Amino acid sequence: MARGFFIGELTILAITGTDRLKIANNLCTQDLKTLKPGQIAETFVTDVKGRTLSHGFALAREDALWFISSPGQGARLVPHFDRYIIREDAAVQDASGDWDAILFLALEDAVAFGASHSDWGCAIASVPWVSGGGLVLVPTERRDLLSSDLRDGAITMSDTRTRSGWERARIEAFWPWYGVDLDDRNLPQEAGIDARAISFKKGCYLGQETVARLDALGQVQKRLVRLTFERKPDVSLPYSIEVDGKEIGALTSIAEMEDGSGMGLAMIRRSHFASGTQVNIEGQRGLVI
Repeated sequence: MARGFFIGELTILAITGTDRLKIANNLCTQDLKTLKPGQIAETFVTDVKGRTLSHGFALAREDALWFISSPGQGARLVPHFDRYIIREDAAVQDASGDWDAILFLALEDAVAFGASHSDWGCAIASVPWVSGGGLVLVPTERRDLLSSDLRDGAITMSDTRTRSGWERARIEAFWPWYGVDLDDRNLPQEAGIDARAISFKKGCYLGQETVARLDALGQVQKRLVRLTFERKPDVSLPYSIEVDGKEIGALTSIAEMEDGSGMGLAMIRRSHFASGTQVNIEGQRGLVI
């Protein structure tokens, strides 16, 4: 049986037109100009000040470029992209409500699902949310049939509303969820995934000056890190982390691992984000890894 998570709606921006790659490349940190259909690239969307408007991945399709991220961002991101389309042959629309997402733990399961439901018009992509995982986007017009599949056990899924399995998978993969672990107050390098999501060789893009200057300085004042615990702390998120009575960051995500230990993501100040640093949360010792 296939294993995975029913995610439901995500943010999906669909950029069409012959200049779609050019427009996306001008607004994102990753080099997107050469993406071929079926290829993906993790990227940040930045504003003119280099702040993180979103984080997700670009998926090249035959007739469009999709930007896919955590839910609820379409109404904010569409005007941002549209503002920078002047004479280019490009258009952007919010396609979030047109698709339901399933994240399979194995890409081959995603491909098999797509093949067995070939008449549904699913979109399939290999995604780094879990190691070796595959994302299937099912048209919402097939929602009743999909619900029947889930209910009848044709595929075994864990609804993300239970959070535990999904949180465990993405935290292990060090995939920050926009609006939870990052937001527009953060600079891209504060996510600690420069090698994955930022190109320092591409041409100009919105906010590049700030990103390049920070790269030249070689340091950020805070950064997202992964913490491990002997047991999962029972706290409400985000949870302020203090050392010697001083706040040094916030725990933003937490999950219980299969062995009973805990793992989380936290935005930590520079003084404490080095690997091996210890913090205490509600009596649980956390270790930065």
